[in-house]
Amino acid sequence: MSVYSRRDSSRYWISYTNEKGVRVREPAFTDKASSERRLRERLTAVERRLAGFPDEDQLPSGLMIDDLLSEYLDGLQSSQRSPKWIQTNRYRFKILMAQSGWRWLSDIEPRSADRTLRGLKGTPKTRSQYQGMLNAFLNWCVRRGILPVNPCSSLEPIPIGPKNHRRAFTESELIALLNSVPHGRYVKYLFLVSTGLRRGEAAKAEWSWLEVASGRTWIRLPAQIAKSRKEQLVPIRDDLVRVLDEYQKVRGDEARIFDSIPEPATLRRDCLRAGISERDSQGRQFDIHSLRTTFATRLMRAGIGPAVAKDLLRHADPTITIEAYTDVGSSDLLDAVDKLPNVTLNVTPRLHEDAVSGMHLRDRCKPTMKRSQGHA
Repeated sequence: MSVYSRRDSSRYWISYTNEKGVRVREPAFTDKASSERRLRERLTAVERRLAGFPDEDQLPSGLMIDDLLSEYLDGLQSSQRSPKWIQTNRYRFKILMAQSGWRWLSDIEPRSADRTLRGLKGTPKTRSQYQGMLNAFLNWCVRRGILPVNPCSSLEPIPIGPKNHRRAFTESELIALLNSVPHGRYVKYLFLVSTGLRRGEAAKAEWSWLEVASGRTWIRLPAQIAKSRKEQLVPIRDDLVRVLDEYQKVRGDEARIFDSIPEPATLRRDCLRAGISERDSQGRQFDIHSLRTTFATRLMRAGIGPAVAKDLLRHADPTITIEAYTDVGSSDLLDAVDKLPNVTLNVTPRLHEDAVSGMHLRDRCKPTMKRSQGHA
């Protein structure tokens, strides 16, 4: 593909290969920039045909993206999708439309979609979510018979890269945090780290959800609040119950337990005020979800098995509990091997006949030991 001039013509010519693999040469304009634009248009048309997308003059009239999106998102309200999920998608589609300049369904083609998705702000994971959202909408258009095929199905998935694990708070950091914040945030942080509830779940928690069974207090999460969309019971420690009893006097007749849950920026300021470094030696940083990670890590350090921890964290898969929510450090590994029985107590070793006294093994070791890589 190229733009070139010919001695026998005052116009520039363009050369490209069409969807049938045939080389096409045609005159364009006397202006090179306009000729280059014409070449891009021809290449876009070829890509559309290769993707199975009809030419613009073959499309039905009235296919404005805004109208189709309204119908698509309204239809999701009758599905199992949460209102927050639909609201997030509606907001992200607005960003996608503004970034791409798309107005008609025929404007969406592979090259502009790829350029738009890679130009979005945010992490690779966020851009990958935008790509999945766009594909879901286009696949819906295919199922409705609006499109013959998804024009963006051939796009390579946006690579997310290695996951940047968050870190848990150490016991001393947790105590420092709780000691340095006002009473209101103390109760909120203690509630999150003692129950393992997600931030969104805690924000909607109501006093009426608390119930007593077999002498213990539980919080019953309604199905529409829980991430799994199933009603769930979460046990509450007695020390937290005593704190909540006092806190209820402050809240008065309010239905919800908390007026709000601290924003990530608030937690960051509280941690810095408490002398807690945002990143640990492995480059991992904390966020509000680190309190849930800390809950899982404390369960592991207390000797709670994966099956029970999975149920307390309300995970569908125990591997998520183990791999993503427990922060294992070198001290945990050392504690684990130290708990193994000492078999040498009942064994009398036979020294090798060539053995000679020498330097102690620890003297041969390097003075420092690289910290083992843990999960966040």
